[in-house]
Amino acid sequence: MILTNRLFTRRAPFKNAKSLYIFCEGRKREYQYFNYFKGIDSNINIEVYALQPDENNTPTGLYEIACTCLIRSTMNPNPKYELLPEDEVWFVIDTDQWNDKIDILRKKLQDHEGWKVAQSNPCFEVWLYFHQLSRPSIPNFFKDCTPWRSLVAQHFPGGFDARRHPILIGSAIEHAQSFYQEIGENYPSIGCTQAFLLGKVIFEACQEKIMEALAFASIKEV
Repeated sequence: MILTNRLFTRRAPFKNAKSLYIFCEGRKREYQYFNYFKGIDSNINIEVYALQPDENNTPTGLYEIACTCLIRSTMNPNPKYELLPEDEVWFVIDTDQWNDKIDILRKKLQDHEGWKVAQSNPCFEVWLYFHQLSRPSIPNFFKDCTPWRSLVAQHFPGGFDARRHPILIGSAIEHAQSFYQEIGENYPSIGCTQAFLLGKVIFEACQEKIMEALAFASIKEV
């Protein structure tokens, strides 16, 4: 499928639209991916935090950043965002290097309604992979990130393009959910990702616009 760079017109969210606040471990690829959906539909407000080079991108570091951005207090009277009860806060993290820091994050989130984790094992490229393919063959060395990056580059000519390929999120959700397994509670197995959980929230709010964009892409291809 040939996908152009502009498949929809960005729209400001309705005043009462639900907000998703997304904090990503990755400073570039994850940010670009989820920011693709910002303004796709007025029914949802998607805010992807732009992590700076000097900021702490560990799971616990992202948690502290989110608290500063979202929670009003005497010491923090003017947070960056206005968090409402119906809103959701998501942390997009990898498995490969954080170990017990992920458990610490999950424990902290128990104190916050609607704060959730989308963990990929070992890395975010697992989620990107599922945009095209459904059932990866996973040798033991695929617990490292480098083979996954190679797989994504192999199956997306020119590489995964965050200006175009996120529109295939519906296929990614179906593939990732179908393949998903856990090693332990809330801990995805190698080659699995929880990003489909966040993807479903986005897709359900924007499905009509996403399907329109895909139809437009098919017409352009013809």
